[in-house]
Amino acid sequence: MKWLSRLFSKRNGIQAPEPSLEGSGEVVDSSTELLATTTKLPRKYDLAEVFTPGQPADKGFVKRPTQERDLLNTLDERGTQILVWGESGAGKSSLVRNVLKQTDQPFVTTRCEQSTTYEQILASAFDTIKAGAWTKTTNSDTRTVGGGTKLGGGALVPAEVHVDAEWEASKQDDWEAVVAAQVTSEALAVRLGEKGLVWVIEDAHKVTADVRVQISDAMKVFSDASPDYPKLRIIVLGVSDTAGQILRAPSNMGGRLADIPIPPLTDKQLKAILSQGGALLNVDFTQVMEPITRHSVGIASITHALASACCQALDVRSTVETTVMVTPAALTEAKAAYVRTRGGDMKDKFDIALEQPTTRRYHNYAIILRALAQLPISGATHAAILAQIKKDHPLYPPGNLTTYLRKLQTPERSALVRKTSTGTFRYDRPLYHSYALLRFDLDASAEDEFWANGLVVSDTDKEVSVRLAEEVHPEAPEDPEEDLES
Repeated sequence: MKWLSRLFSKRNGIQAPEPSLEGSGEVVDSSTELLATTTKLPRKYDLAEVFTPGQPADKGFVKRPTQERDLLNTLDERGTQILVWGESGAGKSSLVRNVLKQTDQPFVTTRCEQSTTYEQILASAFDTIKAGAWTKTTNSDTRTVGGGTKLGGGALVPAEVHVDAEWEASKQDDWEAVVAAQVTSEALAVRLGEKGLVWVIEDAHKVTADVRVQISDAMKVFSDASPDYPKLRIIVLGVSDTAGQILRAPSNMGGRLADIPIPPLTDKQLKAILSQGGALLNVDFTQVMEPITRHSVGIASITHALASACCQALDVRSTVETTVMVTPAALTEAKAAYVRTRGGDMKDKFDIALEQPTTRRYHNYAIILRALAQLPISGATHAAILAQIKKDHPLYPPGNLTTYLRKLQTPERSALVRKTSTGTFRYDRPLYHSYALLRFDLDASAEDEFWANGLVVSDTDKEVSVRLAEEVHPEAPEDPEEDLES
């Protein structure tokens, strides 16, 4: 029946596990000796499968023993539902996917957006497994033999589930997508449970609080169904600095929700990405390892992007037979390409963040964004930001900083700012920090110049931004009382 299982997975978009490749997850210290000048490699790898800035890491995945062990242990606990949380770019999706593949656990994925409703989340899972309900039987003379399968039935879910079913018989059974009345967490638990699938819900932080409550309730349903389906569970991924901001377990769920925090990658782990990926491609990053990791500020996707751009600058598209050294000149070219391809929307993002239709005593967004740009690119505490602001605005209220820092983390304000797992605040991407230096006409350090070169800000945008950050309107109404709470 293995052929049926393979066909089932292939035809229905189920993300079945792939066998892990040797050397695909070993942490390599920065001092690890790289390949010799000419090395015979067991196989060739494409650049696009080694460095993956736009998707979860696979061949370039770096092991994180503590977090992987925690996830593996909770996967062994029947009925336990899982929340994986941390900063954006910390590697949550990569870790979950690689652990599930290592354990040969197939899974389906639902991705959330701001406007996603709970009904759409459920419907997405049903659609992924091509669940259908029987509607009628008709006679037909033409039949096609197919590799479908039939699941379901019984008191809880009377309708059976068919997956691309076509067969040769004297009668034709018609199947349609499950109707709204059948799109429930109880019905989905049965369908996923019978197939031994784990349900991964990504970006849960984007949906409304009401939708997150419904997801929590669904976790309770899945947990209750675990005696019949031992592998059944939901793994929710979200961006936050605390687990409670994403999900809170229902009071009747007991201790059946485990939360696993994923911290940003350390410099050692970022260097491991370069060493490991370099070993697969036969490329040596030794000369540029320090600046790449330093300017990645813990974000793996930046490391992947710069590494990929370095290889492209050296015309390395797949594993090479003779080791290629990545030089500082190649990194300079790679950085310029990164800025060109990812800096085009900087003006629009800052324009949106700086909008303040009502005149207030202070232009809070401009004041805070300028202060952040004057502080280290790695971030600063609330107190440090306030101290920086008070150099120009001695009477600036601490509560304003609290309120508007929070707003600058939302999509409505381009999400320019992030709160880190250590409680500090910084620009979401190093590129934003460098653009802010130019936008507010501030001096850039040698370190800041790494990203600033290639970015362009018009004189008009500079003049307006500086004015907004400096001016005060004493006659204007104060901010609402809730904005002044410290």
